[in-house]
Amino acid sequence: MGGSQSNLPQKPLGFEYMCIAIYTVDKLRIIRGGDYDISIVRQAIQESWPKGIKREVFAMNGVHEFKLKGRPFRSGSKSKEAKASRVMAERILHRLYRDGWKLQLSSNLTRTNDLTTWFFKKVSAQTFLSKPLLVVGLSSYNSLMIVNAPMELHQLFKDVIQRTYSIYKWKYKDDVLVIRLSGSPWHPDGKETVHSRVLLNTIIAELHQRQWKLYGNSNFKSDANTFFFEHDPNLLLGQPSPQFLISLNSTDLIRVINAPENLISAVRSTIQRNWSKGIQRERAYAGSWEFKLEGTPWWADGTEAVKSRYLVLKLMEALQEYSWSPVAAFDSSRKVSDKSTLLFRQSQPKQSPFFCISLNESDKLRLINAPEDVKKLCQEVIQSQYVLGIQRVQTYGRSVEFKLFRNPWNCGTDGHDGIHGRNMLLHLISALGSRSWAPLLSADVSAKCMQEENGPDYPIDVDSIFFTYDPLAAPGPLPAPPAYAQPYPQGLGQPNSQLPPQGFGQPYPQAPAYGFTPQDSAMGGNQSNLPQKPLGFEYMCIAIHSEDKLRIILGGDYEIRYPFSYVSSSNDAKACRGMAERILHRLYRDGWKLQLSSNLTRTNDMTTWFFKKVSVQTFPSKPLLVVGLSSYDSLMIVNAPMELHQLFKDVIERTWPNGIQKWNYKDDVLVIKLKGYPWNPDGEDTVHSRALLNKVIADLHQRQWKLYGNSNFKSEANTFFFEHDPNLPPGQPSPPQFLISFNSTDLLRVINAPQNLISAVRSTIQSSWLRGIQRESSYAGSWEFKLKGTPWWADGEEAVESRYLILKLMEALQAYGWNPVAAFDSSIKGSDKSTLVFRQSQPRQSPFFCISLNESDKLRLINTPEDVTKLCQDVIQSQYVLGIPRVQTYGRSLEFKLLCNPWNSGIDGHDGIHGTNMLLHLISALGSRSWAPVLSADVCAKYVHQKDGPGFPIDVDSIFFTYDPLAVTGPPPVPPAYAQPYPQGLGQPNSQPPPQGFGQPYPQGLGQPYSQPPPQGFGQSYPQAPGYGFAPQGAPPPFNPSYGAPPPSQ
Repeated sequence: MGGSQSNLPQKPLGFEYMCIAIYTVDKLRIIRGGDYDISIVRQAIQESWPKGIKREVFAMNGVHEFKLKGRPFRSGSKSKEAKASRVMAERILHRLYRDGWKLQLSSNLTRTNDLTTWFFKKVSAQTFLSKPLLVVGLSSYNSLMIVNAPMELHQLFKDVIQRTYSIYKWKYKDDVLVIRLSGSPWHPDGKETVHSRVLLNTIIAELHQRQWKLYGNSNFKSDANTFFFEHDPNLLLGQPSPQFLISLNSTDLIRVINAPENLISAVRSTIQRNWSKGIQRERAYAGSWEFKLEGTPWWADGTEAVKSRYLVLKLMEALQEYSWSPVAAFDSSRKVSDKSTLLFRQSQPKQSPFFCISLNESDKLRLINAPEDVKKLCQEVIQSQYVLGIQRVQTYGRSVEFKLFRNPWNCGTDGHDGIHGRNMLLHLISALGSRSWAPLLSADVSAKCMQEENGPDYPIDVDSIFFTYDPLAAPGPLPAPPAYAQPYPQGLGQPNSQLPPQGFGQPYPQAPAYGFTPQDSAMGGNQSNLPQKPLGFEYMCIAIHSEDKLRIILGGDYEIRYPFSYVSSSNDAKACRGMAERILHRLYRDGWKLQLSSNLTRTNDMTTWFFKKVSVQTFPSKPLLVVGLSSYDSLMIVNAPMELHQLFKDVIERTWPNGIQKWNYKDDVLVIKLKGYPWNPDGEDTVHSRALLNKVIADLHQRQWKLYGNSNFKSEANTFFFEHDPNLPPGQPSPPQFLISFNSTDLLRVINAPQNLISAVRSTIQSSWLRGIQRESSYAGSWEFKLKGTPWWADGEEAVESRYLILKLMEALQAYGWNPVAAFDSSIKGSDKSTLVFRQSQPRQSPFFCISLNESDKLRLINTPEDVTKLCQDVIQSQYVLGIPRVQTYGRSLEFKLLCNPWNSGIDGHDGIHGTNMLLHLISALGSRSWAPVLSADVCAKYVHQKDGPGFPIDVDSIFFTYDPLAVTGPPPVPPAYAQPYPQGLGQPNSQPPPQGFGQPYPQGLGQPYSQPPPQGFGQSYPQAPGYGFAPQGAPPPFNPSYGAPPPSQ
């Protein structure tokens, strides 16, 4: 990118600013943007710039460059290209705004490549923009190009121009209104210099009256600006918005345009006090009042350049005291001799100091009128962020001047100097914002140019940025404003220590105009909209459907087509797993942590990922390690460090009796083909294959790779994702873990478990499965219980009982010091269901309950306390807008029968999207009450058979929750009264009375609400001691898994 590639300093955690620099005719660079922000810009470009992106480059530890095909930012381009470039700019600004990135400033920071740099701040958006930004571009020398204007505004533009100027030609084509004006308003002479500004002032005022307020303005096509307006329904429709202009013309003129007469004297007295050379003359000119100053304030260098900026900031201070606040600066003339025009709008009178950061020549930064604490703060930021170095710091007139090494205002963003300069300005704006100093506007107040023999002239200085003290600029309690124009009181403006505002980093909701691609807009079913997303909602999900679709719900409604086909080539299988890893990893680094992976469709059995926005203390630096169960017999391993290859080989040789058939490492992918069919197993292989996976998970945990999540998106067998956690003690034995698998229609197998847990499982089955145990025996190194009845082939009330048994097993084993941590599907056989992973931990008594999703339209709450039942009912009624025809007590559950088929159509039709949205809100609401989702498991093998199609499961996954007072921040709430009878009148009673014991309190000692403080060490990592965590009665045998050695040869 030019120059020596010195990296930017490390980006601070939680840094809420970024900028986008537009350079030359085809480059756009993002400085300090995150991966997610870059993806927003990329998508906006791809959607709006027809020629597309030529290349992308990441450099300097924080800069991402897009080089576009064609020349979108070329001055004098064709009308079609001019429209496309403005649409692209609008799309970028709009999408970022909807994601909480609000434009703070648009500034020209280069002398030789004079294009815009946009500065953004992450804000808590109270309302998201529903309409695109309205674009008004000053085109050529005499035209207005208007994009995204509603038809009712066309007449407004016509009326305004006829009142304040004159129209030569009018054209509306391809959603663009082009109005050619008489004369040359953007290259004016004489009175046109006033008339053209009056025209723009009236347009801005009239649009404001119609609820379109100025959002920002930028130079990215020529020396004249393009304006962006946002629709704000909170503005009073039809309410006049008084405003006026001050323009800086020629080398020495100030013109006051459209101002009330009483302000002329205020401007006059401010000039007399703050411009030592005084006023040469003043007069009325073309409807404005013109002051001709002594000297050349707009053609100044040296200390006179400091004085001219001091005059401008003092004008702002004085006029704000007179109830006129500066709101913007724009450039409407392409003539070098005409500089910025300042826009003032009527407001409350306010006394606030201003200061200026003036960027001069190629290498100087001056602080003008800055208080002492601000000078000190800025010096610290410059020293830490401008790593190229500072040659000199000196008092220079009314300023402190920093002479910087290299040329940050000369080479623009072509070399690295300009990038370091912009990074420094970003951090200055951030640090000043924390002290309640808000950037107000960026203005060009210098007409003086350098003349080159063999090149074009260029300005000696670039823009100056003006700040005002605004106690509302920083979150938290409002500090007292400082004494006007006095030194700041000691201690004022300490950095704010509040957490980021609510909604910080959340993905933007999609407006109707930016939903699914047109060819796929019909998603089946009636297109009922989801309910309004609550402000600050911190959950979203990604649903993978059929072979080629991926949809984001409550995080943006874009659909991406990729191959998730079960039958795909090895390259496709690698690519889709690589894509899944990249999505999960990038979202995790942005604070979106995977909470749950669940199969929610009967007919299109693919994964839905549920995410929660969390405060990430450390970002995962390494990609996720991917272990995919491929075909019937292979492991496909992606992103594995070379030192782990031997680990996989050793684990397989120890735990898979059939051994390895083939081993292939190519293109960073390790594929291990096993002998036999571990993922389509029969007989003892059903145990051996699960024991193999249990050992892989345990040994990776010992190497600091812990299980992050697992998903089905290629077949019925899972792909596992592991995150590297340097906080795990390396080489220490991993916490012991064992499995419970659900096989056939009635088998429950305990694999790799300590001997004393068998009796705990047995007693839990006997107390929670009313039909009892038919027989039990040792099987292939596991302990197998054959239950009476068919718990994994159940429907009706028996389906409730089978899930009740599972949650009771989790409760009991957790009380023995074994936490459920995951559920996975390792077999593609329909008769084999999920396998639960338990890991040794602190003994804990916590209640569990289950949300069971049944048939195509039922949701059952099993074992829920009364307050949870009521909460869930409230959420279901508010979020499942398709309707609830019936609520009834159903066995040990409360059943909601939902209209339409949320578990049948998946996300192909809108029913499944509404179902998934409802689950998102249930998880969110339950989380606020300290109920955390533990795992999602498939516990039903029963199929519905179709004559003309494949069979499909009668039920989908069930989601299990536990009460965890650490699941929410702040003091743990009092646990709810557990397992109380349902409130009278809730739902319709079932024809049969509930079974005996339904809704009764827990057996004494198990799952009681916390009546005393948690035991010592609760919540801390467990000590490495043999036998730790077993039930208190008697000394347990040391943990020594019996499983693992191949059977002796026959």
